[in-house]
Amino acid sequence: MNPINIHILNRFGFGPKLEWLEHPDLKELLSDTAKLQHWIIETAPEYSESTKYFSEKLKHRVEKSTDQWRKNWEYAASRVDWIDTMVELDNPIREKAALFWNHHIPISVGIWPFAQTLLLDCYRKHALGNFGDLLKAISSTPCAMKFLNAYHSSKNSPNQNFPRELLEIFTLGIGNYNQKEINEIARAFTGRRTVIPDVWNLPYPYKMYIDENHFDASPKTIFNETGNWNGEDVIDIILKQKQTANHIAKSVLKFYLTENPSEKHIQETADFYYHHNYNFLDLINFLIRQPWFCSKELINTKVKTPIELWVQFQRQLELRPLTSETTNFITREFGQIPLHPKNVGGWPNGQAWLKGNKLSNRLFLPSVMIAISKTEKNHSEKSFGEKIKNHLINRNLLGYKFDHEISFNQNHFEETIEANQISTQNWLQITNNQTELSKLITHPSYQFN
Repeated sequence: MNPINIHILNRFGFGPKLEWLEHPDLKELLSDTAKLQHWIIETAPEYSESTKYFSEKLKHRVEKSTDQWRKNWEYAASRVDWIDTMVELDNPIREKAALFWNHHIPISVGIWPFAQTLLLDCYRKHALGNFGDLLKAISSTPCAMKFLNAYHSSKNSPNQNFPRELLEIFTLGIGNYNQKEINEIARAFTGRRTVIPDVWNLPYPYKMYIDENHFDASPKTIFNETGNWNGEDVIDIILKQKQTANHIAKSVLKFYLTENPSEKHIQETADFYYHHNYNFLDLINFLIRQPWFCSKELINTKVKTPIELWVQFQRQLELRPLTSETTNFITREFGQIPLHPKNVGGWPNGQAWLKGNKLSNRLFLPSVMIAISKTEKNHSEKSFGEKIKNHLINRNLLGYKFDHEISFNQNHFEETIEANQISTQNWLQITNNQTELSKLITHPSYQFN
């Protein structure tokens, strides 16, 4: 295997799948870099609504009628199915991009679970397209309007929560705007309203509209442009600011490449993104061909997010949970439930994932999964999630917490085979040897891509 190819697959997807070793065309992607670069872009899946797309890709799953967790928590199944689809797709480039945008624009579904699929499909539909289209779609969802109090805003009392996060987190970044811009943008976003149905009313009859009685129709000056601007006009004006491309470029490189990207690489990325109409698939095609993006110094240096860790683990080892509840349990214990950011700032980056009381689960849950898969030969009624809990309790891991900062230095682990650079032969040998496999995935190097 070519380490550069594994690096590319890790960054723009979730690594290769074990089954690829049995398919000559897919196996070639592990060694032929030019072919892989072309394949990733050309085979990017078209958008399809998640309710249809996920069910098509997850036909292998145990019959849903036997999955009691799905019956009890039907609304939450969509985020579990999203993660499971990441596992099954050969080329999950769209889902990885949607996961990035959920990091960069961290909107929570909060107590509106019925709107979860709507929000998820906003990320997925526009993940590889134009950033302006994505931002306009997200800002019009009931999740964003409720999460950031946008639907309370009126011309007599403009709410500044959404405008502030729009500038600070989504587009320009801290220090690149002033209070005047916040005030004017708040006026432009007044009057936005949505129908609020019963919480359990499915499917959600979504409709965002402008209440003209509460919209501020007077002129507004935003970044030296004056007019009777509304919310969509504001987004167009913000996209004209080169700083928007700079801010997103840094976020992209932190998520896809390394925790501390260089200013030179940020500027190169921003220049391309800005001059190519903020098109994300074009940006990926640009990055994938840059020598610095695939440099040896950056291979295996990015800390995996919890979802990346869990998805890659399943793809590499061909282990799958029996029920939806297990994936839900894993994401919670790892500290990253998709579409449920901890706050308006979203989730941490890089080494921050290796701090605090979730680290023990990151290190040991994979080995518990392997132990269960080796010892449980039948599909008993006892849920897989319950078995995991019992294993953790028996090993005293639930009470094993790290209350101090821990970080790993890659240079200390040369003697161990790294998960992303093992040969085909070693990969097959290790996946058939429980002891060696446990050593590999609980080793600190496995926390990195």
